[in-house]
Amino acid sequence: YLNKTIENVYDKERLEFLKPYFEGVIERGEKVRFEYQHEGYDYIFLGTPYINEEGEALCGIFLTQNISDSKRTERQLRETINELSFQKSAMDSAALVSITNTEDVIIYVNDRFCNITGYTQEELVGKRHSILRSGYHDEVFLKNIRKTVRKGEIWHGEIKNKRKSGEYFWVDTYVVPFKNEEGEIIKYVYIRFDITDRKRAEEDLKARNFELDAFAYHTSHDLRAPLSSIMGLTELIEMETDISKIKNLANLIDRSVKKLDGFIQSVMTHSQNTNYGRQITQIDLKTFVETTLDELKYHKNYEKVKISVSVNQTAPFFSDPVRVSIVLKNLLSNSIKYTNTMISNAYLSVVVDCDEKQAHITITDNGIGIKDEYLDRVYNMFFRANDRVEGSGLGLYIVKQAIERLNGTIDIKSKYGEGTEIKLSLPNEE
Repeated sequence: YLNKTIENVYDKERLEFLKPYFEGVIERGEKVRFEYQHEGYDYIFLGTPYINEEGEALCGIFLTQNISDSKRTERQLRETINELSFQKSAMDSAALVSITNTEDVIIYVNDRFCNITGYTQEELVGKRHSILRSGYHDEVFLKNIRKTVRKGEIWHGEIKNKRKSGEYFWVDTYVVPFKNEEGEIIKYVYIRFDITDRKRAEEDLKARNFELDAFAYHTSHDLRAPLSSIMGLTELIEMETDISKIKNLANLIDRSVKKLDGFIQSVMTHSQNTNYGRQITQIDLKTFVETTLDELKYHKNYEKVKISVSVNQTAPFFSDPVRVSIVLKNLLSNSIKYTNTMISNAYLSVVVDCDEKQAHITITDNGIGIKDEYLDRVYNMFFRANDRVEGSGLGLYIVKQAIERLNGTIDIKSKYGEGTEIKLSLPNEE
């Protein structure tokens, strides 16, 4: 390009764009530097004047360079950085991420790690992951993790950890060894996903399946026993001619029918409590208790029990009437059913205190009570603490489930031969 003018070097369109800059350098002594695009290419343009001792610009020195490759690399790098930043942001929002050195000392934790575990970064950095150890996994399990990652392999599995608060939580964990160019491991990256809800659901499902198996077994047994009795008694009646004996056999059939009906009622109540959706409405607790007791007045022990009811309700109470009814009916019927018929002063006391936050219900009786060794089993399905009175063994199991659905609590204290006290707390769900 020696001895050529700029008109010979640049095409017309490009020259029209650059000419003011040439003039600025040569005529006014300005320095210029900028990037521009032309016909799909990226260029950098540099211009600086050559100034003599008198301060006059004698000429200009110009550089035009095609920087398309470097700009393309720059754009790709920027896109890569943005993508990595997006991936990190996504990872941080979903996973607990921590990094340790080769000595298993924590050198980094993300915010989610701190949020889930309850520890601050300052409490974790410089420590080992053993700070989260729950005691659930044995040393063989932990050694296998270390052995796998130190061979440069990724370890994947589920770990039960413990929060700073002492609560347990489960994580689906990946431990990834990072290597340098020489193939040496320089750090370990731990990526954990909180699966506590899933593990809880799995445990729930196992418990439900166990209960379902037990339910099927006991149901078939408890349905067949009275039916077999009825069939046997019916055959005896067909062969009997003595009217008085036939009446006795008929009474036995009636007893078996009532036992069967009671069991079916318990099964229906269990189904209703399990499958019925929560419907919150206002409940007048005094009316509720009195109505429940009125439904029980035909029980054979009802007249033998002195019943007292005291209700102090200072605010409207809102809850699920179906489940409150299930709870009260089961507990009050138990108190009447298990009355100590050997004493003359049998009593049943119901005390209700309700405010805008919750309702406290205390049911006290001096019935036959529950033996100490049975108290921790009374909520089990089909468990019966007393053989003196027939029952399905579902009552307190159903009560416990209903109380949990109501987000309430129940506490039973009992002394065998002296009586029972049951305390309920139900939240006011206004």
